[in-house]
Amino acid sequence: MFSGADKSMLHICITGPHKLYVFSRKIPETWVLNAQTLQVENKIDLGKGVAHQMVIRSNNQ
Repeated sequence: MFSGADKSMLHICITGPHKLYVFSRKIPETWVLNAQTLQVENKIDLGKGVAHQMVIRSNNQ
């Protein structure tokens, strides 16, 4: 699933019951997974960036 990624260096951000964001410092990409099926729904290309930490803001008011 995460070809080229060192599995010991993967980070996960849980955003509720529906989405998981998985990223690696080695690969400039973030994978968006369905939390129920663990299938990759989308990939976010970070270009030359490095995914290390992530903050997600909720728009719930």
